[in-house]
Amino acid sequence: MTPEGAIQKAITDWLSTLPGCWFYKVHAQKPGKNGSQKTGVPDLTLESRRHGRVWIEIKTPKGTLTDSQKREIPKMQAAGATVIIVRSLEELRDALDALEVGDYL
Repeated sequence: MTPEGAIQKAITDWLSTLPGCWFYKVHAQKPGKNGSQKTGVPDLTLESRRHGRVWIEIKTPKGTLTDSQKREIPKMQAAGATVIIVRSLEELRDALDALEVGDYL
């Protein structure tokens, strides 16, 4: 397992224990001719009663965003998406605590 994969496993294992939480691993895709598929989309999307909809990009402590992530994440944020970049489970927990919106759904 890659170092990023180990961080992602710790995160998804923890998310699996949260009540009122659903998440999905976004798989890398090649762009389609009509632009319907995107590269640069964060690793996970989360729906949570406590945190709303959150996109999560996971990096290692030394990892950097790809060019496509540098292009797509600001577009997502400009459209109103919440995107967080984390390097550990602890960072995710802290970020979600800061995002708590109450009863979202």
